[in-house]
Amino acid sequence: MKIRSLILAIFFQILLIIAMLAYALMPLYLGKEVKVRVNLYDPRDLFRGNYVSLSYDFSNLQQSKFDEKTGVEIYIYDRNFSKNDEIYAILKQDANATYAFDKFSFTKPKDALFLAGKFDGYSLVKYGIEEFYMPTKKAKQTEREMMDQDVDAVAVLMVMDDGRARLKDIIITPNGKKRSNDENFDENGYTDDNESIDDNESLEELDKNIRLQDQR
Repeated sequence: MKIRSLILAIFFQILLIIAMLAYALMPLYLGKEVKVRVNLYDPRDLFRGNYVSLSYDFSNLQQSKFDEKTGVEIYIYDRNFSKNDEIYAILKQDANATYAFDKFSFTKPKDALFLAGKFDGYSLVKYGIEEFYMPTKKAKQTEREMMDQDVDAVAVLMVMDDGRARLKDIIITPNGKKRSNDENFDENGYTDDNESIDDNESLEELDKNIRLQDQR
């Protein structure tokens, strides 16, 4: 009897882990693809592996960006505003087929695309899309690209109707040139043209110079 109970307990725990994993990965398979601008930093960590830490326009809590319809005044140290309180970042589509941050709301939006986040207790809102892990080779390439002041980065999110989101990919375009597997992205935004980069030679020369500097 004890053995049977132990087996059932282990089986239940396995099912629970599978259910939690499926719930976490659901946005990647059932969510809507949304591209947003993103800032990158910390491409590699000795203890945690190869990853990029990300921040967005909707990461920092701003009083001026709250939905006026809520009628709620937000103060970071207000007793009524606690850690892990749910906050929704409403997004709107821009001219480049990407999405931009519009405003925050305490109430779940009904007719808008939004991300569901939680207040960290200080001044940030966390959505579970703040880190992106990648292979070593790509992490090193990202590190070099981040040194370029003209780097432009876009995060590809998969967003569910309830605001849950997962990070699918990062598209980096240094100096406005295409440097990703996304064939629909160029320096002017997203387009349906499948044109290749005209200055491949100059880009190869730039990479060669960077490698020479690294060797020194």
